[in-house]
Amino acid sequence: MLLIRAKVARDVIPRELRQAGAHVNVVEAYETVVPASSRSRLREALSNSRRPDVITFTSSSTVRNFVALLGGSRGQAIVRDQQPRGRGRPRHTRIDGIRFASIGPVTSATLHDLGLAVDIEAEQYTIPGLVEAIVKAFAVQEHRTERDLTNRDLT
Repeated sequence: MLLIRAKVARDVIPRELRQAGAHVNVVEAYETVVPASSRSRLREALSNSRRPDVITFTSSSTVRNFVALLGGSRGQAIVRDQQPRGRGRPRHTRIDGIRFASIGPVTSATLHDLGLAVDIEAEQYTIPGLVEAIVKAFAVQEHRTERDLTNRDLT
């Protein structure tokens, strides 16, 4: 069997195939690289008046590259003030108030390893599953906001 994959990939598939008796050759077909313009584009997006409500991560490499683009090797490297503040996030960061959505547990583990919170995680580890998890999270948030407004009006 010939397995074509990214240069940086986990060994789960070839290991499992070999354990099942397959002879597996692995060939690296591509390498994930960060475009030179990405750092300035990301910083602009995070300082813009229309900052994102959520940032999606579809692989561990997207998490590592995100942190690298912000100038650090760990999530703490992107903050100005290291004082802890709710939900595991430091205060006064470029990402303050932005929720992180992960495609699944492996990507979530990388977020955690790099000191970042996971606010949303897909139950099905696919793009449609990630979209569904984001929509569900924002629907719950909207419902809570409506309920809080209603309760405030009743008191």
